[in-house]
Amino acid sequence: MEWKKQYGAVFGIYMGIEPFLVITDPDMVQECFVKQAAIFQDRPIGFVDAEPFKSSLFQLNGSSWKNVRAALNYAFSSNVIKELSSAAILCSSRFVDAAARTSRTNGHVEVFELAMGLSFDFIMKAVLAQKASSQGDSSEPILQDLKQVCKDMENSAIEVAFTLPGVRALLTWVYPLTRHARAFKDVRNLVRSAVELHRSGDGAKECSILQVLLDARAEGDVHHRPNKRHLDDRYIVSNGVIFLLAGFETTATTLSFLAYLLAKHPSEQDEIVKEFGELFPRKAAQDLSFDELRQLRRLDWTVLEGLRLYPPVPVSLARKCSRDTTVCGQFIPAGVNILAAPWLLHYDPDLWPEPEQFRPDRFAEENRERVRSGSYVPFGLGPRVCIGEKLAVLIVKSALIQILQDFRLTLRGEEPSSVVADHGFVLIPEGVKIRLEQRATP
Repeated sequence: MEWKKQYGAVFGIYMGIEPFLVITDPDMVQECFVKQAAIFQDRPIGFVDAEPFKSSLFQLNGSSWKNVRAALNYAFSSNVIKELSSAAILCSSRFVDAAARTSRTNGHVEVFELAMGLSFDFIMKAVLAQKASSQGDSSEPILQDLKQVCKDMENSAIEVAFTLPGVRALLTWVYPLTRHARAFKDVRNLVRSAVELHRSGDGAKECSILQVLLDARAEGDVHHRPNKRHLDDRYIVSNGVIFLLAGFETTATTLSFLAYLLAKHPSEQDEIVKEFGELFPRKAAQDLSFDELRQLRRLDWTVLEGLRLYPPVPVSLARKCSRDTTVCGQFIPAGVNILAAPWLLHYDPDLWPEPEQFRPDRFAEENRERVRSGSYVPFGLGPRVCIGEKLAVLIVKSALIQILQDFRLTLRGEEPSSVVADHGFVLIPEGVKIRLEQRATP
């Protein structure tokens, strides 16, 4: 924010030898990421030329990205998300049970630890149709692998590799020998095994991201021609791995920060519970349907505001300019990377009055028109917006409404000076300890 005050809404920086144009003006963000998205389609080169990264949406560029994204969009369609809502509700119910047990034993809940169990169980079910029971039991090997991968992603060598080709080339060569690669290998083997099980027909056929992708491929094989939703195994496996990783971490962080915000603002909890009681006076939260969950407007505003204050990826929405262009009067030459930082946009007082305050009613229907296009980007923007956004919001909302119906959240002891760990790519919570107080039965 200090650089913006000193240099203006647009300024250049170098990250290693890579030039970046930092844009903090929402009109420019909207222009680059939406209106001129074809020019700014590609991301800067990834940190390592190895699987599962190089065949994933995160690192693919050009026509390869476009084809894979088109196929995956169908697997994350509203109809598929709706089918997965029953799994979200079931996993959320187990989360509430685990939180209650932990609270009775310890007197408080370490939200992030429990939230990782919830997100792992749900993402395993949603992506692979596999049942996991890690809530209250963090010894699950794949869960430990994912935690290790997330921890290693904050390694400074990886950050440097994004900007220095020499380091990137060296890291690609030594990467298979690293702990990071070994953990990823276990996850890739899990996804490969799931693919083989689904394809053999031995497993129960139920809705999952993987099943949708394999059904689309089988349809193309039957007609002896690939359809638009046809993906080769390497893309299915690599993206399956990335979905497990990204969905696991960002969902857990979002839920943890929201629990913290609601514990600080008990009146907001009461508003959510009040609306739920008015809409569904004779219904338990765990019995809500997908469409009923969407009717909880106050809950929706709360999640949106939580994502504004604590965007999962706070500093790095980056794209590469493919040809010379002009954006809002600013010339941008081909080859320059642009960088839009959600953290800067979301805390700009010119865009959000009192930006550090938790005010869910910013997103009420009567206030939506005040939210400028390009100013709210917790999951990115445009064609490369996070493909799992709707899935993440589904599980977060399901977990919140279930725990709030039964418990009031309060902070344990004094409020910490900060709940954000010093991490780079993903915003990680720390020190979020919540007490659960049983709500009186109406």
